[in-house]
Amino acid sequence: MQTPKFFLSYSHKDVEDIAIIARTLMIHGIKTWQDINSLGSGLTEAEIRRAIQEECVGLIFYSTDDSLKATMIRDVELKVAEERFLKDKNFHIVPIFRSGIDESNNALNGCLKTKISDFNGAIVKDNDLVTAAQRAASLVLKNLSFPTKDFLSVGLVSYQKNSDDVALDLDFTPYFVESLPLEKTWNSEFLPAIISLKESLLSKRNTKLRLFSRAHLSFGFMLGYIFRDRTGFVIEAEQINKPNREIWSNQAKEDSNPLKIECTQVTNFDAKDIVVNLNITSNDNNSFTNYVQKSGLRYRALIEAKPSFYPFLISNGQAIAVARELTNKIKEAHGTYNTNVVHLFAAVPFGLAIMIGHQLNACGRIQCYEFDKTKREYYPSVTLENF
Repeated sequence: MQTPKFFLSYSHKDVEDIAIIARTLMIHGIKTWQDINSLGSGLTEAEIRRAIQEECVGLIFYSTDDSLKATMIRDVELKVAEERFLKDKNFHIVPIFRSGIDESNNALNGCLKTKISDFNGAIVKDNDLVTAAQRAASLVLKNLSFPTKDFLSVGLVSYQKNSDDVALDLDFTPYFVESLPLEKTWNSEFLPAIISLKESLLSKRNTKLRLFSRAHLSFGFMLGYIFRDRTGFVIEAEQINKPNREIWSNQAKEDSNPLKIECTQVTNFDAKDIVVNLNITSNDNNSFTNYVQKSGLRYRALIEAKPSFYPFLISNGQAIAVARELTNKIKEAHGTYNTNVVHLFAAVPFGLAIMIGHQLNACGRIQCYEFDKTKREYYPSVTLENF
């Protein structure tokens, strides 16, 4: 199945804004017809017409003072898009209004047969372009049609592009080019994208998800948590244990837990936090201890999983057993020590991260950490709590 593409209609004077919109669409799984790395380059009228008429399933119009005046947008892009829409109701036009709605309608009077405001879109409020782009992305996802009986194939990438044929490809790679993203970006941009995916699937009554990932570990915990056990989703995920590829499922038969999971109390009696150090792929805990010392993190208890050797490979069924015992240990620690926050440090297979996230219901607030391989240190990533 080919991932559907949307045409971006914008003035080249707004290229910096449209780059933000394009990145936001990409992390929601919405591909743009234009290459994000070459935004602002000129397109011929023939290329534009062919893209809108034949190669795209919709058009996203960024309404600004400059785009409302642009001849190519008024006479070609919007007109061709409206002609396609009038013939094909599955073609979607989604405006993002930086200019006012009345101003946009008046400026396009005589250009379109339909008011641009009659198309469901998003308004840029308080100069918050990201939130408006997220709103537009959610509208697009809800309008796209996917099969409801079969598994929906979804790609999720932050390391490299996905070569698999998927229905949606959530592409986070532009955020990881020069440095790792800030904690704020994980929580205000990445998290809402995965939540929008879940809401879109629920609206279509599609509860079967097959995931193909080339992504940082925090995405595994995040996705598993958002689609956690009580949501009723069936999750299949490709797990790569070179040279083998397996498909893991949250519905697999539980096996025995091959790891020793221990909880050790610490004498910080007033602390409301516990720490989980889950390392089964590398016999190196220096990065974890260095972060704790450097940050001054105070915690009441430490939960550790100890394999018999490194790197330790586990099966799908064993991963489910590890996830359930770990989350039970977390809940027991909260009850024993009156804690409510978990700091999660991990070096595990991506599939295990999904299975753990899937079981983390009622475990308090979970602060995840991502490992920076260049600097050899952890940093806070996403926070998982009650959504």
